[in-house]
Amino acid sequence: MISPSDCGLAITYPLYSRKFKMELTDDAIQNFPKFYRSQLIPGSVSEIWKSFSQIASKIKRTCKHLKKLGVKVVFDATLDDVASLFKSKRVVTIFSHHHIQPFSEECIIDAQRIKIKLDNAFIMEPKTPIDILIKEIAQNWHDYIQKNRINTSLDLCNNLKDCFNDLLNKDYRMIKYWEKYLHGCTTLVNIEKIDHFANCFNQLKNKIGKADWDKYIQDKKINTNALEHDELYNHLAVCFDEVLTKERKSKFSRVDFEIAFPNEIKMIPAIDFADGAKTIDEIIKYKLIPGNFNGVCDFSICYSDIIGSVLKGNDSKRKECICIVNELSSHIEARLLIYEYTIKLLAAQDNKYDYMEANYLIRKKILERRSNNHD
Repeated sequence: MISPSDCGLAITYPLYSRKFKMELTDDAIQNFPKFYRSQLIPGSVSEIWKSFSQIASKIKRTCKHLKKLGVKVVFDATLDDVASLFKSKRVVTIFSHHHIQPFSEECIIDAQRIKIKLDNAFIMEPKTPIDILIKEIAQNWHDYIQKNRINTSLDLCNNLKDCFNDLLNKDYRMIKYWEKYLHGCTTLVNIEKIDHFANCFNQLKNKIGKADWDKYIQDKKINTNALEHDELYNHLAVCFDEVLTKERKSKFSRVDFEIAFPNEIKMIPAIDFADGAKTIDEIIKYKLIPGNFNGVCDFSICYSDIIGSVLKGNDSKRKECICIVNELSSHIEARLLIYEYTIKLLAAQDNKYDYMEANYLIRKKILERRSNNHD
């Protein structure tokens, strides 16, 4: 069970006029104010602040209430401030901005090395989420050069830049997690232990959903009782592929490319903190999440799925914590509403939930109410 006093909230947005306006100048160290300005009809600095001040006031009012419930709230949170929360709280939530900047030719440090990695992705079996990410980029690169009839031996740097910028604005199939999951299941299938297979089979079937599975076996005219275990599993895998290909879409972010090609692409400051925007490399080297942290990190800022995976680490160094991430863009006021009601639920005298359970229930309730309103 989690209580509000176990929770820490870091706000990196500049919530006061002077700081916000300063971040609109050439001396800015954060990305958010300029991004916010880009979403508005052109106006004066005062007009831009007037627009955001309504959101800032709502954040401050909500945080005042959250403090009374026991949450430790840190305004103007620096990287050090966030790290301190991880050392003292079981649940750390970060409100920040993830800036996606288009590529220029200067950003491509080693085009030939990138091409080698993309070529190798077609012949090597992916073993990590980053391998799978590179494979997905490689497939899109191949489609791009075929569609545009590009000779990759000519002006490779410029062509990579154009392709990557095209992918920043394009939906792509989310295989990062499910393919790794299926790869793990296949390993279990090869082990002749029916109990392991049955467990893996049921997990996969539950992820698909009964309606999708029933439709699949009906369309394919499959008699599931006549299939061997590995044949049945393979059909489940294909069905799962079709469901996710149809329903789960996401976008590439600039950080995805920087993580995939850390030595071949110039990193830019992308994640805002009060002491300046940081590159993903700076955050990783800083070791923001301690190795012994086994709580919840709510990092559901825009396009943060790969960032969350990298922050957790890989293999033996992978942290035991839970990272909440976002495959798509996020909305400040929507996140604030969900967080506020999650904390209120945790503050109830008869609370029996942990943070993940409470957060899920609030999201589910909001979706149900939205669905009912549409009906």
